[in-house]
Amino acid sequence: MKYLRNILALGLAFVSLSSTAAITEWIEFSRDSGHIRLPCKIAGIDGYAIIDSGANTNAINRAFITKYDLEVDKGMPIIMDGAFGEQRTSLVNNIQAHVFSTDAELDQLALLSIGPPENQIILGHSFLERFIVQFDYPNSRMRLMTREHVDLKSVANLDTRSNKGSKLPIVKVSMNNEEDAWLLLDTGNNGGVIIKRGIAEHNDWLDRFELSDVEYSGVNKTSVMQEFVLPSIQFGPFELSDVPTLVPSKGSKINLMRPNGTMDRLGRSRKVQGIIGYDVLKHFVLTLDVKYGRAHIALPAA
Repeated sequence: MKYLRNILALGLAFVSLSSTAAITEWIEFSRDSGHIRLPCKIAGIDGYAIIDSGANTNAINRAFITKYDLEVDKGMPIIMDGAFGEQRTSLVNNIQAHVFSTDAELDQLALLSIGPPENQIILGHSFLERFIVQFDYPNSRMRLMTREHVDLKSVANLDTRSNKGSKLPIVKVSMNNEEDAWLLLDTGNNGGVIIKRGIAEHNDWLDRFELSDVEYSGVNKTSVMQEFVLPSIQFGPFELSDVPTLVPSKGSKINLMRPNGTMDRLGRSRKVQGIIGYDVLKHFVLTLDVKYGRAHIALPAA
């Protein structure tokens, strides 16, 4: 990739565009259960990096470390809040990686369970904040661009913000013309919409729509949630119908700002009420600036 070069910043390796106003070539990604995965190589072993706008930390997969019996340089211990609880883990340093056609040494990666061993690392907010990132879901490709290249503020068509606590992107969505809610805009979530149970109860959705039990996996454990199909949501200029929607089972709770924080207070009157993920985003070209909380969606070119 001729537009990319490696830099080190804040103990983590990132990719930087080589001019003040630049855009990369399209980078093809694979979609596994809704996750955006790019080819990656850790310690000379082929695998994938997951690009995740809903993660406010970068991470390395415990299953990958275990499968290949890799010795890692563990740093400070930390407590990670997952969707259904917390766990004690540690940061990992001095990881030799090859990603975005660049050799890099990665530090301060949280040691987490992130699926099968081929999912080697997660690149979250601290990577994405460097650029404006464009995800072309229908064509399974993405590219990076500098803020000098595109004035996203002037063309944004989603009502988005950057969460003051976690700094993750959130978006205002109208659900079934009955409820407006702020949802985490999460490229790492493989479902449609997750909302707090109280919203569904307030609108009688759990009585009006057919429910089914489904398993939902967080970074710490799996829990049973309830799913129904919401007739419509308004997502920016687009209305989508029959959207799969999850709520916690009665008596259970879910942390919404995954994977390591429940920072659902956004300042003033805004609260994070849920998550919006792949089953909605898969229809669009999403252009996202996580640092300033700006976003644009469009249908792909014919």
